[in-house]
Amino acid sequence: MLEWKERFSVCNEELDRQHQKLFDLVNEILEAMKTEKSNDEVFIDRVLGELYDYTQYHFRSEEKAFIGTDYPFLREHIKAHIEFTETVKKMVAEKTKIGASLNAIRIAHAASTWIIQHVIRFDRGYARYLINKKDNQKVLPNGRISAGDLTQPAAGSAISLTSAAPLRRE
Repeated sequence: MLEWKERFSVCNEELDRQHQKLFDLVNEILEAMKTEKSNDEVFIDRVLGELYDYTQYHFRSEEKAFIGTDYPFLREHIKAHIEFTETVKKMVAEKTKIGASLNAIRIAHAASTWIIQHVIRFDRGYARYLINKKDNQKVLPNGRISAGDLTQPAAGSAISLTSAAPLRRE
């Protein structure tokens, strides 16, 4: 089960609420896997559809928040959104081949891993960037302040969930 922690906050109440809703939707799928609902194709379709739709709504909200910020990793961030969307679409399309229950487990696992990593790697990175922008500091997507030039995030870089300290508004 996913548990929202303050260290996942991006210091934007609306986006934090959206992230929490995404956690709740994934948890609903994970919880269903423990019961007979995991075999209820109508239930699985509804929850997966809701997860997909809400994810799209959240992505649009985030991308709208970037407008006018000159966030240096915008392209990479949007690319991550597109890749996740394509992965979920592919898994939903495969449902008929492998069955609703197994597919829901695959999607719940992929979504829970992706959401946490995305929030820590990308979302906290843009939050840190926006918070520190006023101080003219350069911030990497992992939230660390760089003394040198901004560099591209490493593709597939691992994220330590324990190293994510809460962001603070100043």
